[in-house]
Amino acid sequence: MLAARHLLDLGRRRIVILGDTSKRHPEFLSRRKGYREALKTIGLEEHSELVVHSENSEEDGYRAVANLLSRGVDFDAVFAVSDMMAIGAIKALTEAGRRVPDDISVVGFDDLPRAPYVTPPLTTVRQNIREAGEGLVQGIVDLIEGKKIESRQTDPQLIVRKSCGA
Repeated sequence: MLAARHLLDLGRRRIVILGDTSKRHPEFLSRRKGYREALKTIGLEEHSELVVHSENSEEDGYRAVANLLSRGVDFDAVFAVSDMMAIGAIKALTEAGRRVPDDISVVGFDDLPRAPYVTPPLTTVRQNIREAGEGLVQGIVDLIEGKKIESRQTDPQLIVRKSCGA
């Protein structure tokens, strides 16, 4: 929701969500849910042409965005559910002569170590990996001890860099 809301605050309205947001990847599915919720906050609905299935790789992100461009789909932003797909998207946009972020904003998710070194540096959502890891270990310990396991989410943080135009 942070990523989509940020793009909406920048005036973007035709936001592609890029990734495999099926039940096969519950973490990506929850990112799509946040995308939908952000759209609803300003009275927009999800458009099927802007929901693009892509596997979690730079190559697949590249191919998916190149396909959108070749079909003439109108969009002004990409929210990729992983940084790897976002990096591929930026390459496809740049090769097609689209300027990131002037023409199309791009936001990823994960804050990979290379995200600040992409051209332009990638705006992304960072999760607290340490906190998530500690929660996972505690869940395993609780399971072993026969205790009830509670699902917990870490609070994500939007890392604003140049790929979104802010």
